[in-house]
Amino acid sequence: MAKVGWGHFCDYAFFDQENKVCLIGIFKYILTQHVPVQHTRCAFVFQVIGEPNENVKIELKLMRPDGREPLLNLKHPGFLLSPTGETIHIIGLDNLLLPDYGPYEMEVFLNDKYEDGFIFEVRRT
Repeated sequence: MAKVGWGHFCDYAFFDQENKVCLIGIFKYILTQHVPVQHTRCAFVFQVIGEPNENVKIELKLMRPDGREPLLNLKHPGFLLSPTGETIHIIGLDNLLLPDYGPYEMEVFLNDKYEDGFIFEVRRT
């Protein structure tokens, strides 16, 4: 059964020529004098582990600090884990408009079940 291994927010992420994931500028806080603020280059990177070649449905919801409605809701109907039972996803969030101060949570659902959440916070300088 699939689960989330880890997740990070960063400024930029890519796979190198040896297929290693590279994360640049991992962050937990965005400091700003005013909101809304736009983060021009941003990514959410996460690992899914499970059974070899397992088919996994995924949904990501970036929740606003008030928790009422998602800022983003991304769905993928299904992907296969590798023969070793894992995969790493890079989700580009370029020009992300953040309307409020406070914690934002990326909720990760696998096969329609909440698996994990990863938080960054917009703080006033």
